[in-house]
Amino acid sequence: LRPVESRNLHECGLPGDRVTYRYFVGRLCMFEDQYELAEQNLEYALRHCHKAATHNKQCILRYLVPVKLLRGRLPTQELLQKYDLHEYLPLVSSIRTGDFRTFNDGLQKYQDLFIR
Repeated sequence: LRPVESRNLHECGLPGDRVTYRYFVGRLCMFEDQYELAEQNLEYALRHCHKAATHNKQCILRYLVPVKLLRGRLPTQELLQKYDLHEYLPLVSSIRTGDFRTFNDGLQKYQDLFIR
């Protein structure tokens, strides 16, 4: 990343290239426990993603939703349903209601998806 950022290459190019770059930087930040930077980059990617690219938005949200959950921000049920992210529904609803058992059940049920 440093060679790209030192030459400002990440600010050049087509909007789609910038979205892709910020998506991967956000993923990298997430895995390095830099959640604020991950959230900023993934939000940029989501905001600037082409409006018809629903699959790309879904891919971005698969990383953005857990980051937001870690930072105490809950997505709406409508957003999760719109982008077919049903695996997060039991987690979000159990956080809202304080139901620890449902939260653990949701983690166990979808743990293979979350680990990927």
